[in-house]
Amino acid sequence: MNKRVRELNRLNNELDAKVEEKNQEIFTNMVCYLRGASISPYDQEMVRHDLLEMILSAQERGEELQTVIGENYQAFCDNIIASLPPQTTKQKVIDLLDTVCACLAILGLINIIMSHETITLIKNLVNGQPVSLEIAITLGDILAAGLIIVFAVLLVKSVMKNAFREEASVKRGMIKAGIAGAGAMAAFLLLKYIGKKIIFTVNILVALAIVLGLFVMHKILERLS
Repeated sequence: MNKRVRELNRLNNELDAKVEEKNQEIFTNMVCYLRGASISPYDQEMVRHDLLEMILSAQERGEELQTVIGENYQAFCDNIIASLPPQTTKQKVIDLLDTVCACLAILGLINIIMSHETITLIKNLVNGQPVSLEIAITLGDILAAGLIIVFAVLLVKSVMKNAFREEASVKRGMIKAGIAGAGAMAAFLLLKYIGKKIIFTVNILVALAIVLGLFVMHKILERLS
């Protein structure tokens, strides 16, 4: 996030601590729902700030939150979202690239650490045997990474979209998410198993440099959002 968003986020976090427990769940659901809206991060923080001021003012007056914003929290948020400019195509592309870079950096580091070649490298270093710095990237690695990123993005969007659903609906949603997660894990293991064809090999130092580059790119894109 850029400087003005970061500063507003810091201020909001300080105000957030003042929200009473009875209002915290409602406020959290509203913010979660707004995070999934197609508005800029700055507008999200501005709305969050306005909501915090409304809630804190209501608390000082001893009023219930429902009397201030009404019973339909989702409709209230929808009205706010509709009054704000939607994200531009450029902003959406930046957000997408930011997410992909962050996910690839994390998955890449995990793959390097957990790879058979890295484990063998450590064993050989300990035993004083010749070492190889090459890591194999298989078709399964690539397909599994793509599956994980897509599933993670869809899951987060689903949670945000359904922030106001009733408890029974939430439970059904969690069950569906659990089934989907199990299916995704099964697909992940299957892809890893059948995708053993090596696409290319890369030096571990080069792989670490690529992961670092992806992380740096993520931080740059985050500041542009």
